[in-house]
Amino acid sequence: MAATITVAISYTTPRGATLAHAPERLHEEISADYTDLIYAATAKEIEARRRAFLRKWRLKCQAVADSLEEAGVNRPEFAGGPTC
Repeated sequence: MAATITVAISYTTPRGATLAHAPERLHEEISADYTDLIYAATAKEIEARRRAFLRKWRLKCQAVADSLEEAGVNRPEFAGGPTC
């Protein structure tokens, strides 16, 4: 008889990974900044907002900035927000 193996795949969103590195008191502010970043209309706007996010959060909580850089949230596929 064959054994059944169940594999759980966990995917943490860049927002979730970023929040995981911050104190809870900063979560709302980080979420608002992140939302502004990912809903920018163009790749150029995303890049400008990403730089601003990193500049701000390097001063407030370095781990948040590091997490966003690891996540790579500067890709053009974020431009224009969701398509659904």
